[in-house]
This record gives sequence, C-alpha cells and structure tokens, in this order.
Amino acid sequence: MRFFLDTGWADALGSELVSLALLAEDGEFFYAERDTLPEHPTDFVRQVVYRQLDRGPAARTDEAMTQGARAFLVREGRP
Repeated sequence: MRFFLDTGWADALGSELVSLALLAEDGEFFYAERDTLPEHPTDFVRQVVYRQLDRGPAARTDEAMTQGARAFLVREGRP
C-alpha cells in the first residue's frame, strides 16, 4: 500500500506544522490540523492558509495528531 503525504507549514523553513494529510492509494485518508496554530506564521499563511482551515474535528492537539497518523499508517501493517 502506498501513501501520499501533504503538509502545510507556517514558516518558510518548514519548522512549524499547520496541517497534515495522508491519502492511501485505496482512497482512505487522514487529515488533521494543529489545534493551537503557530503564533508567528508568514503573512501569506496568516492571510490565506489559516482562513482555509476547517478548524472543526480536524483540529487536534499535537499528541492526537501523532496518534491519529500512526493509527492510519499501521492499518496496513507495512506502509
């Protein structure tokens, strides 16, 4: 099983994660946004990206994002 990854970052260095999406080739997906968004994003991220976020059930703590992504990836046993 192959997985495809898409991430959103708050800064140009890619050190502050905003969102994470994983798509399995069978069409199943995992999507999460950080519950507490980074405080110092670039102007573009603040003005454009933050406005596009769902902020509903997708907003998760860092720990919940990690657990959710791991659970999604291990469902196949050998990603």
